[in-house]
Amino acid sequence: MTLLLHGIVRAGHPMAAGLRAVVEDDLAVAVSDVGSADDLTAEHARSHLDVLCGLLADGPVLPLRFGSAAPDDESVRDHALRTDPDALRAELTG
Repeated sequence: MTLLLHGIVRAGHPMAAGLRAVVEDDLAVAVSDVGSADDLTAEHARSHLDVLCGLLADGPVLPLRFGSAAPDDESVRDHALRTDPDALRAELTG
């Protein structure tokens, strides 16, 4: 199973059905499960946009590029949250 990354939010941000948060300290990435990143369709792209709009209703979101994927939670943390967490916090606040 592959994780499709949608956006970066603060930990504790509400998640809609089909989403879950991969958390690192006070930050999180909203992710959903997909079979394979190679199987993404136009419907997945529309869903990605719908997810981001839904997340925005409950607070700030840093959108991630459609098709951003990871094999597991630890990879999500390494590549999306641990590279520059202070900058992410500033963007979410700003």
